[in-house]
Amino acid sequence: MAVRHTTTQCTHALRVLAFLLVLAVNIATAEAPPELTVAVAASAQPPLRDLAASFEQQTGAHVTITAGSTGVLRRQAQEGAPFDLFFAADWETPVALGEEGVLLKDSVVPYARGRLVLWQRGDAAVQLRAVSDLALLTGENRRLAIANPQLAPYGQAAMETLASLGLAESLDSHLILGENVRHTHQIAESGNADAAFVAASIAQQSDGRTIDVPMEAYAPLLQGVGIMASSADREQASAFLAFVLSSNGQSILARHGFLPPGDSPAEKSGTESRAPRPLDWRPVWISLRVGIVATLAALLLGASIGYSLSNWRFPGGRVFEAVVLLPLVLPPTVMGYYLLVLIGQRGPIGQAWESVFGGPLVFTINAAIAAATVATIPIVATQLRAAFATLDPEVTEAARLDGAHGPSLFLHIMLPQIRLPLAAAGAIAFARSVGDFGTTLMVAGSLPGKTQTASIAIYELMNEGRDREALLLVVMISVVSMMVLILTAGKRLTPA
Repeated sequence: MAVRHTTTQCTHALRVLAFLLVLAVNIATAEAPPELTVAVAASAQPPLRDLAASFEQQTGAHVTITAGSTGVLRRQAQEGAPFDLFFAADWETPVALGEEGVLLKDSVVPYARGRLVLWQRGDAAVQLRAVSDLALLTGENRRLAIANPQLAPYGQAAMETLASLGLAESLDSHLILGENVRHTHQIAESGNADAAFVAASIAQQSDGRTIDVPMEAYAPLLQGVGIMASSADREQASAFLAFVLSSNGQSILARHGFLPPGDSPAEKSGTESRAPRPLDWRPVWISLRVGIVATLAALLLGASIGYSLSNWRFPGGRVFEAVVLLPLVLPPTVMGYYLLVLIGQRGPIGQAWESVFGGPLVFTINAAIAAATVATIPIVATQLRAAFATLDPEVTEAARLDGAHGPSLFLHIMLPQIRLPLAAAGAIAFARSVGDFGTTLMVAGSLPGKTQTASIAIYELMNEGRDREALLLVVMISVVSMMVLILTAGKRLTPA
């Protein structure tokens, strides 16, 4: 009976498995609705979302939007990103991609003309009534945010506007560069800039004051689109493009502040290709400065924390240790967010800093140093905690009997005993701080000659297609990192 019962159970189990297998095969082979992946310049993201939703309602095809600056998306498309369509914030980029064979050349058409506006919070310290009032931002501690002109056409339009006003030179030291127009708007919206040049479509998404920029102040922002040559569903991509160009699609774009593209792209495109720039070596020196100061700060704080974790037991010690080690596991953008909240112009540390030093902390080299220090403290603390644990307690006790206490005991007795691990921790901290990217970009930005470190410069050079220049900086940072690892091998935990 037991054998028969077991056989019956096995039969039922096999039937269930067969049913699940058939069900899985049916699900896998069922015809899924068409799906498109569309690369969209940040300025066109708001209307494209509405266009995608309307198209999906009409056809059932799902449209996924991925947004960024035109320069960044261009680089991704050239590297084989699985896009079906490419919506740029300029005309030159899709034309160039068509010539390269990345886009279908015959599919490249203009879809809209953008409008540049000046946006600021309603409670901004300096109230602007016209674009000409930007001269008021030449005062001390005043900031103007624009999209990076090397990556974003709206940033180039902003620079053209400043040049037409005769303010390009006087406002140069007051500029904060965003990665794209949406990031630029966020900088001003958070209160870390007095105003921002953004696309009209972005300004419409939030409260605040918007000032129209005269269109004669900048070259027309004709925006082009094309179908990717690698698209797996060109038919559906063509259908979506036709919908965007239809009267319904153009009305959606108009609601978001865009103008019709017009009939003559060649005449309306005024942006000339920019001459290649020589490699800027200033990011290297900025990185060295950030690395040296951040390493000294991390050694001071990390040694104190490492000693505390190694020798003291106190309530909440594990929570304290977890907080110290948190930067090792949190994504850089999360750490950047926390730091921005703390050291921004509306944050507690940022306000305290400004009251003492008379200027903002965020988007300065001091913010880059703070970001690198926070990233390296857990590395130093972990290394030195292990080193402190290896100290001979008899030596420490003898020093106490001789009258050494507190800072004197720590500085003159303990630290000399772990000088090799201390030097190794410092070298690793230096290499790490020199290479910090995500957190630094969020709190210090990418201001050429001020906060643009080598890591950020590499990122921007790659997105500009300047691979050879990027390679020089990559090799330099790689050599420094390798030298650090070679020189510190075997010394990280060994006391003197």
